[in-house]
Amino acid sequence: MIKLESKYVFYFYMAVSVFAFIFTFYHIPAYMNDGIMEVGPKFLKDVLIESSSTKAILTVDLFFLSLPLIAWMLVEGRRVGIKHYWIFIYAGIFVLTSAAVPLFLAARERKLSFVDNRWSVIDIHAIELAIVGGLGFCIFGVGVWFSVTL
Repeated sequence: MIKLESKYVFYFYMAVSVFAFIFTFYHIPAYMNDGIMEVGPKFLKDVLIESSSTKAILTVDLFFLSLPLIAWMLVEGRRVGIKHYWIFIYAGIFVLTSAAVPLFLAARERKLSFVDNRWSVIDIHAIELAIVGGLGFCIFGVGVWFSVTL
């Protein structure tokens, strides 16, 4: 077992949010030829109307994942007492779910873990840490791959 301070979980969530924002917004200029107000409609047309099976699978999967995440953020934000939790919900709906959810998780971790002016300690198995690290490395690689090749 590894003793892990919860501040590292907080920083992990923050890093995921930042990288999700960077790797996703890298592709936004492709939709901005007609101005910023056309980004949403052009994106939705591309995803929902001119969609391939792969896009459809990923879009439907993300939409169905977003619904319980948004409901959970609403309930958990109220339960834990996160100030302005609704900002994370709106960001998840209108901007980026992949950046807003980890940002909410960071706020939640900070709220739950920072008690008595110190971070709490989490017991975690080395294999669990290795799995998350390996998965994170792969996902980061996919983000880089899409940013370089598209």
